[in-house]
Amino acid sequence: MKNLKIILLAIFGMMLLNSCKKDKIEVNETKIYEQMHNKITSDTTPDYISTWQVTLNPDGSGNVVPGGDIVYPGRYEIKGSLLRVKSGNETFEFDILSDTEIKEKKYGALLQLRQK
Repeated sequence: MKNLKIILLAIFGMMLLNSCKKDKIEVNETKIYEQMHNKITSDTTPDYISTWQVTLNPDGSGNVVPGGDIVYPGRYEIKGSLLRVKSGNETFEFDILSDTEIKEKKYGALLQLRQK
C-alpha cells in the first residue's frame, strides 16, 4: 500500500511538471530564421548546399526553404523544444535551442532569427 502511494505521488509529480512545460518559442509576430553559416554538420550532407530559411507566422502558418529556391508552405507546431513544420507529405523538424536559434534535425543546419 505504501509503494502504491509513492508510485501515485511520483506519477502526479511528473504530470504536474509536464503540464508546466513551456514552449521555447512564442510567435506573436512573424519570425524568420536563416542559416547564418552555410555549413552542414551531419554526415548526410546534401549534394547541393544552400541557405535554409524558416518563416513562422502568428496564425500557425509558415514555410521552409531547405536550400535552393523551393518553398514548402505549410503549418507548424511547437511542443516544448521541438518545432515541426508540415507541408503536404514533407515534415521538417527543428530543435529549438533558444528564442533566436533553431537547429534542423536531419542535416544539422543552424538557423538564427533575422534581426530587424
